[in-house]
Amino acid sequence: MDVFKGETLGLVGESGCGKSTLARLIVRLSKPDSGEIFFDGVNISNGDKNHKKLLFSKIQMIFQDHGAALNPRMRVGQILAEPLKIHNICSAGEIAGRIGELIRQIGLNSVLLNSYPHQLSGGQRQRIGIARAIAAEPQLIICDEPVSSLDVSMQFQTAALLKALQTQFNLTILFISHNLMVVKQISERVAVMYLGQLMELAGSQEIYSRPYHPYTKGLIAAIPEIKPGTDKKKIAVLEGFSGAIPAGQGCSYCFRCHKASGRCFIERPQLKAISAGHFVACHHSDIAGQGLR
Repeated sequence: MDVFKGETLGLVGESGCGKSTLARLIVRLSKPDSGEIFFDGVNISNGDKNHKKLLFSKIQMIFQDHGAALNPRMRVGQILAEPLKIHNICSAGEIAGRIGELIRQIGLNSVLLNSYPHQLSGGQRQRIGIARAIAAEPQLIICDEPVSSLDVSMQFQTAALLKALQTQFNLTILFISHNLMVVKQISERVAVMYLGQLMELAGSQEIYSRPYHPYTKGLIAAIPEIKPGTDKKKIAVLEGFSGAIPAGQGCSYCFRCHKASGRCFIERPQLKAISAGHFVACHHSDIAGQGLR
C-alpha cells in the first residue's frame, strides 16, 4: 500500500486485524519479518543509523492511550520541550516561545503548561500528544486510534484539529481507527484491513457509497443509524469470528463470507483495480465482472 504526500489515509478494520502492528512497523517499534518500508524514497526497513535518524525526525506517532503516552513525572511544558531539544528544532532561548506557540495551535491555554498529565482531561491529554508530535516538524504523522478513548464530541473535534494542522503544516497522515464515521470525516482515501490483508482501498466517498468487498459492506452496514421519529438503531452484525484462518493461501475472510466459493479457500485474491483508484481483493463474480478479471 502507498500513502501519498499530503493526504490522510484512513485504515479501518476490527480489533486484532493488524492496524496497530502496521503502525509499529513503520516507526520501528516492531521489526518486520519480511518486506520493505520506504519513506520518501528511502528504505527504512533495515537498521542503518542514518535511516533511523531520518525516521525519528520526520515520522511521529500519536498513540491511543494518551495517559500512558505522556510521562507522568513531567509537566506539560517539559513534555513539549523534549522533542525540541532532541531534534534541535530551535535554540535554548527560543524554546519557551515555541512551546507557547504549540499550545495555542492545539487550542489550549498556556496556563496548562505547568500541569501534570493526570491533572488534564482525556481530550486535553490527547491534544498534548498531538502538540508533541508536530513539535518535531514531521512530514508523516501516524495516528493509532487517537480518538477511541474520547467522547463523541471530542472525537470529531480532535479529527477537525488534525485536519487543520495538516493544512497548516502540509502533513501526511495515516489515521488508524475503528470509528468509520470519524474516518469518513478526516480521510481522502480509506483502506480496509482484515487479518493483516488489505480487502479494499478507495477514495473516502467512493468506498462509503459503493463498497464492493463483502467485509467492507458489513463494516459500513454496522455503523449505527438513528432514524428520525424512532429511537431504534439499525445495527448489522458481521457473522462468525476472526480467529478462523484458511490452512492454505486462501482468502483470509473466506470462513466468514456468505459469498465464499471453493476458489476462495485455496487461492488468496490479489488487490486489483475495478475502477480508477478503487482496488478490491475478492474472487466474487459480481466484483470480478467490474474488472478484476
